[in-house]
Amino acid sequence: MKKENNIFKQENRLVGGLVPYQLADKLSLYCVYKDVTRSKIIASLLETQLASFDEEEMIEKIGMQLGKKVEGLPISKKAKLLTTARNVLSRKKVNQKHINQIIKIARYFHAKDED
Repeated sequence: MKKENNIFKQENRLVGGLVPYQLADKLSLYCVYKDVTRSKIIASLLETQLASFDEEEMIEKIGMQLGKKVEGLPISKKAKLLTTARNVLSRKKVNQKHINQIIKIARYFHAKDED
């Protein structure tokens, strides 16, 4: 029987990015110094950085920005732009639930709703 890797059973997602060698080396050294994993350090940094941002507020603002771009366009152009926006958000790894909320806000956006 093949042994399964536990990481795939967890509710985790790989988050990656390129950093300068010097910063990567310092992170590796820090992880050994503190006896923690890179994942724990990165998760902690992200939680601290993102703590002040509300998901619903971000979704609404993105939806309103998109709504402003498509407002007043003919239905066919509006649909095409919203489809393109959906694809861009998906490529940027935005959660499907969030994408749906953003598109819904953009679809029903009216400038007078900004107040």
